[in-house]
Amino acid sequence: MFVHPPKLELVPASYFKATIEAHKWIQNDLSDTISLEQPVAGETTVEQIYHSLVAIEKMLFGTKTEFEVNIRGCCWYTEALELRLKPSYGCVIH
Repeated sequence: MFVHPPKLELVPASYFKATIEAHKWIQNDLSDTISLEQPVAGETTVEQIYHSLVAIEKMLFGTKTEFEVNIRGCCWYTEALELRLKPSYGCVIH
């Protein structure tokens, strides 16, 4: 999937840190093709993850979907983006 495959840390310092790093890999990989708008730095780690998801959505789809800025909202946001990336998303059979 990646143009330049990331090197994964086997034992990350925290789940949140690993998530932010994964988002950075995605954004860096796409930045050669899609212009990147830097996410707004949040006050907490959950806010940083949320804003990172917003930046990824804008890069991929040019849209911004509203979710709660909490762990549950970040999980739903991630699932929504994954769903939109599936080949069957938006397909209509006539």
